[in-house]
Amino acid sequence: MASGNSSHDCIADPGGRVLSQVTRVSICFILALGLPLNGLGLWVFCCRLRRWTETRVYMANLVVADFLLLLSLPGVLHMLGQGQGDQEGPLCRVLQSFYYVNTYMSMCLITAIAVDHYTALSFPLRARAPARPPSPAWPSGCWSLGLWPW
Repeated sequence: MASGNSSHDCIADPGGRVLSQVTRVSICFILALGLPLNGLGLWVFCCRLRRWTETRVYMANLVVADFLLLLSLPGVLHMLGQGQGDQEGPLCRVLQSFYYVNTYMSMCLITAIAVDHYTALSFPLRARAPARPPSPAWPSGCWSLGLWPW
């Protein structure tokens, strides 16, 4: 395969060394803040809160999705350190897929939270009824759809 920027490269070289260094520093910063704060969020939502409400189910799933997204970033850092020819292997494709699946999972869960809150604001009398079983099942459906290609 020809070297240089190609739509088939796993991690393209869009701007050279400076942009690559800025990307590495920002990923390290995101990891340094994200792992402990998402770990704290996971601990709070799973261990400290007593009642499982719809919002808690959504937020716990969102924290898990973000935590998994953060776990894919070391692989991205590893691939950034590789030479251009080494970035086209199966490991690169797996890391890239893991990153994108978790990114879309986070977006899907945020959308589910927004739809649930919109429904609660639009139909306040229905929202006051006891917890609706289908509503917290949205995250399970999101996880199923997100993991379906695997």
